[in-house]
Amino acid sequence: MSKLSNSKLERTAVNKIEQEINEVGCYLLSDIPVGDKGISYDGKIDVFKDDSESKESLIDSVPVQVKGTQVDKFSSGNRSFSLELDHYKNYYNGGGVLLLVVEIEETGQGKIYYKQLLAKELEGILRQYGHQKERAVQLRPLSETKIYDVCRKFIRERNYQPRALIESDFGEENFDSYKLTSLTYNPEKEETRNIFDHYFTVYGVIDSKTPGKNPLQVPLEHIKLAGVGAEYKEDISVGNSVYNMSSKFFQEPNKSLCLLEDILLLEYDTKKRVNNLKFSIKRFGNLTSQLKIIPFLIEVLKGEKAVFPNGVIHLSGAGEEVNALVEDLEDIYDFLKEIKSVYEYFGIKQNIEIGDGEGEYNKTLARWRIINEAVMYNKCSGFTVPNPDMPKFLTLEIGTRNIVVFYNPVGTKRIVNAFSDDIKPSKFHFKFQNSEEKFEHTPYWLVKSNYLVTAINRNFSYVKESFKDFDAYKDDAIFGVTNEFCLNYLKMYDELKDIEILELVEYIYELYNGYPKGVSEIVVINQVQINLRKNGKLSSDEVSLLIGIKNSKPDNVGIQFCVSVLLGSRQEAEYYYEKLSKEDQTFYSDLPIYHLFKKSYKKEEMK
Repeated sequence: MSKLSNSKLERTAVNKIEQEINEVGCYLLSDIPVGDKGISYDGKIDVFKDDSESKESLIDSVPVQVKGTQVDKFSSGNRSFSLELDHYKNYYNGGGVLLLVVEIEETGQGKIYYKQLLAKELEGILRQYGHQKERAVQLRPLSETKIYDVCRKFIRERNYQPRALIESDFGEENFDSYKLTSLTYNPEKEETRNIFDHYFTVYGVIDSKTPGKNPLQVPLEHIKLAGVGAEYKEDISVGNSVYNMSSKFFQEPNKSLCLLEDILLLEYDTKKRVNNLKFSIKRFGNLTSQLKIIPFLIEVLKGEKAVFPNGVIHLSGAGEEVNALVEDLEDIYDFLKEIKSVYEYFGIKQNIEIGDGEGEYNKTLARWRIINEAVMYNKCSGFTVPNPDMPKFLTLEIGTRNIVVFYNPVGTKRIVNAFSDDIKPSKFHFKFQNSEEKFEHTPYWLVKSNYLVTAINRNFSYVKESFKDFDAYKDDAIFGVTNEFCLNYLKMYDELKDIEILELVEYIYELYNGYPKGVSEIVVINQVQINLRKNGKLSSDEVSLLIGIKNSKPDNVGIQFCVSVLLGSRQEAEYYYEKLSKEDQTFYSDLPIYHLFKKSYKKEEMK
């Protein structure tokens, strides 16, 4: 191959670009002199709205650098080209450049490649590779688009990337949405529809949803996508069955992934055509989803075609290994149908999430088998019961959740639902420390409040019903137990904000019938703080009640503190809190009233 001179390469390169610019419908005017070059720019291309080339029609100008290079054969696909880092610095300071590289064969034939270098990408090059002398960039063949479109997109995107935005820190918390744009991606054309072959600019948007304000787009990153995803709730047909499942699709350069019900992950190689499916069951999740994905997977492995709205999965010619998998899955499916009875017995909703983590599926199944054996077959060998000769409440863990049960070593059923008629005939008697006197109280006093309120078989109607079997306000001592029970659950409400907990405590205090009289102020204070949590404010009757209590107990510092908190007198509440002894301060700081006291500080700080 005879070598072309530099001047010949330069003239040929510019001529090829001029030919593109002079195409019909291409509203461009080039100013690219030959032989008279700038330091980093070779000229410019003026961009117009129409063919008039008038001042009124001018949109803007695109600075260009043109490089001609001789080749034996044109590059297929994209090509790279190296530039000195000083050029990148100049382009960044100037707002960008359109780099045009023309490959020229010995015959004089040419092929144009282009790269729109804009400020955000240039800033990234300088930040990451500023220590190098040169850095290569990837150019795309101009044949996949039109040079007019390239220039228009350059101008549009350049306007969103001023240096002032790039070099400012707006703080991620100020963005109310994000936006992706690409100068080259076009899904409507075969050459440009591979989304993983293009670069995208990520913009953080401020005021995107504020009426009357122009959104501000801040360029954040210049990236290539590692994967894209979409989420649906859709019907998937397999053989004669239809499964309505949530599905998340992820597309990566060489594989597709589908996550069904956030549990079953299907993975298949997009380059292979047959029998390339991999699957994994990530976790148990919930029974509703399990009763979908397991039969679905069985049918797919048996060779039935799974038809999704956006594709098909079809395996054929399954071997012995797949047949063994099908048998295992069929055993699991039979067991899942069996534990539906356990769910029904405990009153557990089948769609409740048990919170097991990724990779814990087999562990969760094993745990369900132990619970199933205990409940349905009266076999308790799968877990340890401390002091197995004594009846007691137990919590059976499953995932990150728990089931509260009652263990009766001499009962026909040793494990029964703690919220059921199975324990209702029993009367529960307690003794105070250092006393032989017995008293009746709710059996749920024996269950830690955090276990009871988070149990997936929780049923507060049985807790309420249990308070009808005894007098929760029989005397001061029994009231102390009742009040402690209520305050523990009121604290749980402040942690979980579960209205059923608040209603439970409200119900128990409503059982107070005025005796013993010495506790009436405490009951009223606690009833008022329940209503304050429910309604956010006090009624005039409640204010009158509190003022009456305050005036009737002027020497009771604790009551003065509580009433001041409820009336919203923060400074007064603080005064009385400081008057409490250190021991009493410790006591009150563990009560629900103290939660309201601390909230008053936060409200004051927000003013």
